[in-house]
Amino acid sequence: MSEKIYQYLLYTVLISTLSFCGFLVFSDNNAPFTTSATLEYGVSDVNANVSGSLTNLWVHNGQQVEKGQLLFSIDDNNYKIALAAAEAELELAQQNQASLLYQIANAKQVALQKAAEHKKSVSDLHRYQQLAAKNLISKQELEQYQTQAQISAAADAAASANVAQLQAKLGQNGQDAQLTIAQNKVAQAKLNLSYTQVKAPISGIVTSLQLQLGNYIHAGSSEMFIANPHNNWISADFDEKGMAKLNIKQSVLVVFDAIPGKVFNGQISSKDSAVYNPSAKSNQLVDIQTSTRWIRPQQQVRFRVNLSQPQMQLFSGAKATVMVEQPHGLNHYVAKVWMFVVAQFRYLY
Repeated sequence: MSEKIYQYLLYTVLISTLSFCGFLVFSDNNAPFTTSATLEYGVSDVNANVSGSLTNLWVHNGQQVEKGQLLFSIDDNNYKIALAAAEAELELAQQNQASLLYQIANAKQVALQKAAEHKKSVSDLHRYQQLAAKNLISKQELEQYQTQAQISAAADAAASANVAQLQAKLGQNGQDAQLTIAQNKVAQAKLNLSYTQVKAPISGIVTSLQLQLGNYIHAGSSEMFIANPHNNWISADFDEKGMAKLNIKQSVLVVFDAIPGKVFNGQISSKDSAVYNPSAKSNQLVDIQTSTRWIRPQQQVRFRVNLSQPQMQLFSGAKATVMVEQPHGLNHYVAKVWMFVVAQFRYLY
C-alpha cells in the first residue's frame, strides 16, 4: 500500500511538472506572461531655481496639492536687495536716456539751422557768380562767398554727423543700450525674487519630502517630488518570444501584489522600440556578448499598459503580474484561470 501511495505521489509530481512546463510553453507562444511589471505614476521633481535658506514650509509629505500651490519659501532678503540695486541702475539709465534724447533734439535743431545757413550760402554764391560773370563784383568778393559756402557745407555735414552719432546710441529699438541692459537686470531680479516662492508644477501628492526649516537649498537641486496618481501606467517587460501576440490595444489581465484576490483588466498602449544598454558608450558601437549555450536567456521588451480602472490606493513602484488575454478560444480561458490562481496566491506571498 505504501509503495502505491509513493507511486501515486511520484506520478502526481511528474504530471504536475510536465503540465506546468506545457503551460509555460503554451503561454510563451499564445498568451505571454510576465511578473516583471511595475505600476508607475507621472512624477515631477520640484527644483529650486535660486539658492538660499528655507524660511517656510507650507506642505507635508503625502499631502495632496494643486498646480500652482505654494510649497516652500526661500529667504528673499538678498534678492530684494538685488532688485533694489537693479531698479536704481534702471532709474539712472532712464535719466541718461532722457538726457540723450534732449541732446538729440538740440542736435537736430542745430542741424536744421546749419542746413538753412548752407542753403542760403549756396544761393548767395550762385547769385554772386552771376554778378561776377558780368564783372559787377571783384574776384576777391566771389572767392569770399565761395569760402563761406564751403564753411557752411562743412558745418551742415558736421551737424548731421552729430545727430547720426547720437541716434546710434539709441540702437534699433529706439533706446540707449544701457537702458536695455538695466531693464533686463530688473526683469531678472524680479524673476529671481519670484523664484523664492516655490510652487507646485503639477497637481498630485507630495512625496520624498526631506526639507526642514533652516536647510540651505541649492539652485537646481530636487527638494521633493509630486506624484500624479491620475497619470499612471504599468511598465511590463515581456520576453521577445511573445512579440507576435503583443500588439497595441491588446487586452491583458493584471494582478497586483498589493491587492490579492483581484484581477484587473488593461490594454497595451505602446511598446519601446529599443533596449537600453548601459554599457554602451556614446558614439560607439555596442559590444555584442556572444552566447555559446544552446538555451540562452531571451531579451525583454518593455510595453506600457493602461488599466481600465486606475487604482488610486496603490503607489508608484507597486509590483504587478501581467498576462495577455485573447478574446476567444482556449487562450481566453487559460489566461482567466491562471490569473485567478495567481491572484489567490498573492494572499500567501
